[in-house]
Amino acid sequence: MRSVLAAVMVLVACLAIGSAGLATAKKKKPKKILTGISLTIEKTSPSTYSPGSSRYFGSVSARGPRRCTAGRKVTIARNGAPFATTVSQRDGSYSVTVPAVPPAGQYTARVAKRKIKKKNRKTGKKKRIICRGAATPPVTVQ
Repeated sequence: MRSVLAAVMVLVACLAIGSAGLATAKKKKPKKILTGISLTIEKTSPSTYSPGSSRYFGSVSARGPRRCTAGRKVTIARNGAPFATTVSQRDGSYSVTVPAVPPAGQYTARVAKRKIKKKNRKTGKKKRIICRGAATPPVTVQ
């Protein structure tokens, strides 16, 4: 009877120690990937038959998974107010064409932060990745 009681006490102690270890286990911090973005503005002057146009293009870059560059929503703003959005291609490039000459002002391009959950195929462990947001320095058009 005493040996059974001692075995039960040892089992309860082992379970208590094991569950305390699980309760104090910390979550692994997500990996943060720096993101970069570029912006170039190309103007086509108006002619007799065309009102002119402007093309806003560049690329999103990151040293991380492809999802940090592909499919990112790019917002182009003039003097701080957004006026065009597009989505980056598989290689990170983006382009927007507007059928008007760009008005004078300061233009910027931005991408917002993106959170990715990635699962390892071999181990099945999940990994969290954060692709940081980015903005270009202002590009002045006169």
